[in-house]
Amino acid sequence: MEKHWIEMTPADPLYLGILILTGAFTGVISGLLGVGGGFIMTPVQTGFCRKPG
Repeated sequence: MEKHWIEMTPADPLYLGILILTGAFTGVISGLLGVGGGFIMTPVQTGFCRKPG
């Protein structure tokens, strides 16, 4: 099965939206649970914003 990737650049609205939502989610979770932001942001952004290959 062939995977279809969306080419995103840092100026694309989808890319910026993912970063903003990740930051907001991380802020809420960090405030509630007291975990570090990098603990949540790194896996999420790596999964959503990586380039194929």
